[in-house]
Formats: sequence, structure tokens, C-alpha cells
Amino acid sequence: DFYRALVTDLRSQLPKSMPLSITALVSWCQGDDWISNLPIDEAVPMYFRMGVDTANVRRDYMEVRALREPLCRSSVGISLDEPWPRFDTNIRVYAFAPSAWTEPDYRRLLERLGR
Repeated sequence: DFYRALVTDLRSQLPKSMPLSITALVSWCQGDDWISNLPIDEAVPMYFRMGVDTANVRRDYMEVRALREPLCRSSVGISLDEPWPRFDTNIRVYAFAPSAWTEPDYRRLLERLGR
């Protein structure tokens, strides 16, 4: 309830033309319905540091475009030091590094993304 109220309040204070994104647990994108009617433009499924759900997510939900919640299919959150899900080349990628970014990290990321 708190987070829903926070996001709703934030949306009301932003210009209508400004997109609003949230990060999301993969489980929110697959099994929980609570984000489907939030006033957001995208929910970024975070495919790293997943805690107790790691094995289940890696077994069952590693295809971003197959996530049940449409808000979660246009972007993905990945880390340089963990396995990546499968995603289309036209998807928005939010990349995280386990420590400070370096130029070689950035170059490897671009190479792996094919960009």
C-alpha cells in the first residue's frame, strides 16, 4: 500500500510527458498482479541479486518477452557478474556493475550486447 501510494503521488507531481519507471522483482512480473495498474511506463525486471528466488527464476523465467506482465517486457536489469536472461536486441538494458565501472567493463558490455 505504501509503495503504491508513493508511486501514485510521484506520478501526479511529474509532467504527463515524463516517463516513470520502477525496478521490479522478477516475481512481480510473473506471478504478482499488484503492479499491473500502477501509473508507470515500465517496470524493469532485475535479473541479479535475486536471493532465495534465484534458482527458480533461472530455471523458469529467463526469457524476458515471456514474462506475464507487459510492463516488464520492454526493459531488463542485468549485472556484469551474473547470468543474463534472454532478451531482444531492441529492449532497454539497465546494466549494473558489482564495483565501480571501468572503461574495459563498458567495452565488454557493449560487445556482449552487440552494440
